[in-house]
Amino acid sequence: LSLHDALPILFMALYFFAFRMIKRLSDSFLTSGLRYLGATLLGTALGAVALLPAYYASLYSSTGSPPKEIKLYADFSDLAKQLFVLREPTQLDGNANIYCGVFIVFMAVLFAFSRRIPLRERIVRLALTAFVFVSFNVNVLDYVWHGFHFPNDLPGRFSFIFAFLMIDMAYDAFKCMREEGNARFILSAVIAAAIFAAAVGLGEEEAEIYSVMLTAVLLGVYILLATLIRRKGNIAAFGKRFSAAAICLSLMAAELIANTIFGTGMNGSTSRSSYFRYAGAMETVRREYEPQDNEFYRMEIAQMSARNDVTRYHLNGLSIFSSTCDDRMEDLMDALGFYKAGNKFSYKGATPVTNAMMGVRYVAANKLVDWPELAFINTIDDTEYIY
Repeated sequence: LSLHDALPILFMALYFFAFRMIKRLSDSFLTSGLRYLGATLLGTALGAVALLPAYYASLYSSTGSPPKEIKLYADFSDLAKQLFVLREPTQLDGNANIYCGVFIVFMAVLFAFSRRIPLRERIVRLALTAFVFVSFNVNVLDYVWHGFHFPNDLPGRFSFIFAFLMIDMAYDAFKCMREEGNARFILSAVIAAAIFAAAVGLGEEEAEIYSVMLTAVLLGVYILLATLIRRKGNIAAFGKRFSAAAICLSLMAAELIANTIFGTGMNGSTSRSSYFRYAGAMETVRREYEPQDNEFYRMEIAQMSARNDVTRYHLNGLSIFSSTCDDRMEDLMDALGFYKAGNKFSYKGATPVTNAMMGVRYVAANKLVDWPELAFINTIDDTEYIY
């Protein structure tokens, strides 16, 4: 449980109101609303033992303070560029990752003009999707969606909700696509193309030319395949005939797989062997040098491969990376000369004085270091040097 449980809770509350407006259920809104509210409060109470401490801790974190004014993060057209295929995913800071497929965008536009879907339902679902889209770019809404706490890196962590809503609309539009009139179908294709074109032409961020061209080609192919699906057409290839729907589905799968591989490659990754390279040696270090009964001192790491290496190796260190890290503690560590950033501080910047103050007795390093304040003691498995 964490404050990010607010994401599904908030979405379910919004979806409850949307569902009520769409279905026009016979039972009273007050009755069903109280039932929903009671179930929500019960679920929250069951997790209160974890949620309340996390909430109060977040109030004092560096990203827990509410915004003092409403502002936009960027131009909405720059956010819309994230719908393009083969866009480098946002890693730490920037626009939310909202890519869900070129065909999904086309079908979502067709949903907006579908005559087979009731107007009330279209308005409500489109409004809910638009609200989520706007929330990515408005600081106050972003703050609320993330459990009254700004995310430390990795923005727009509720983007999966936007993708869900888009796919849900696209599926309903796809089911009745053959029954739509030609004018509505052509209008949807033109507007889908206009959305992508406007995203390219507006805003400050420049989209990569290969992403723009590939998105345009895919949209054109999808429009052609959708036209064949509407006419129940097939495509002949390799001496066989394939249904346009099967080809469209295969192309969608290929697009999503390619985008996943591209995104993973752009973000980078680590191999299993590299990740566990020092795990065995660090376990030996911890076992041999950890405090015994009635002792207290700390162990730290000189070179970190991740922010939470000290926690990862179960060391009694002082470095920490936590969304609920107290901002006042960060300021104290910064004043003492340690490295500090949002929701984290580390051993970097330590001196003999701070080692004595914090009780740091041993420091492990994965290579020899020339720090005057450290005295070499031992080597573990020829991979860890103890000071």
